[in-house]
Amino acid sequence: MKKILFTGDTLTEGQRAEYRASGFEIVPASYDLSTDRVAELLKDCDGYILGGDEIADANMLASVGDKLKAISFFGAGYEKYIDVVAAKKKGIAVANTPGANADSVAEFTVAIMQSIIKEIPSNNASVKRGEWSRPKTFDLKGKTVGIIGLGNIGTRVAKILSLGFGANVIYTSRKEKKDLDLALNTRMVSLDELLTQSDAISIHASLTDDTRGMISTSEFDKMKQGVVIVDTARVEIIDESALLDALKSGKVSKCAFDGFYEEPVNSDVVSRHELLALNDSRFIVTPHMAYYTSDALKRMERMAIENVIQILTGKDCPYLVN
Repeated sequence: MKKILFTGDTLTEGQRAEYRASGFEIVPASYDLSTDRVAELLKDCDGYILGGDEIADANMLASVGDKLKAISFFGAGYEKYIDVVAAKKKGIAVANTPGANADSVAEFTVAIMQSIIKEIPSNNASVKRGEWSRPKTFDLKGKTVGIIGLGNIGTRVAKILSLGFGANVIYTSRKEKKDLDLALNTRMVSLDELLTQSDAISIHASLTDDTRGMISTSEFDKMKQGVVIVDTARVEIIDESALLDALKSGKVSKCAFDGFYEEPVNSDVVSRHELLALNDSRFIVTPHMAYYTSDALKRMERMAIENVIQILTGKDCPYLVN
């Protein structure tokens, strides 16, 4: 029987029994195991679904032995978590689950954008302190929202903002989306034009060597005064020090993240990052939860397990990334 380790396991015992009947044992593991512990467990496994906080870097992959042949990332943005080059050198195929959580992340993106623009978290807290002061906020209708990365998630965000809020959507992408432009009156622009024209910017690009730190001091300098930044992709796309300076100066009026530069966040992490001391009216952050809905989890479960089974049985896997 083939063994598949699933960190952050979401399956029921009944589901695991069904897979065992097909010759695959899905081994459940916590989402917060140390990397060393995960590596130890993987020595006895043929497949691995990375759904926890661990990082499968070159050192970890080198320590798992030779039995492991397949890794499936529980989500789309695997880049921070898996060294796909090291995996390939070791003969390990890597896949992800693109699109499975796109609707969930898109909905969350718009929700957190509205939360920071309307200052919902900070005003909820102030009312519960016995304060009653109404800040003046603004509407998205008629505003220009720039989307960096128009893939599965970015496309859905564009539709919600355009059709639902009446926002003017511009975007950067590898390819022009002519059908979307025709339907929504969206427009592909250069990054510079997006930065200078947008009242709010939503980031949905993948984290690569090219995109890491791509939004830094020179990019903030080009933005409108008081721009709103939302990043539910990978926060490393934004240079932390430059963002802090932009928030302090008012160039960026508000910023919202799903996820952070160090994960998981604890009291030690809080002490190292001045961003986390900012008022909720300026900066809010959630614990990498945009994808974490019951609906998305079901889709990702199915895709992630199918990926590993397809690889281990020699079938074509459509979602290979290496």
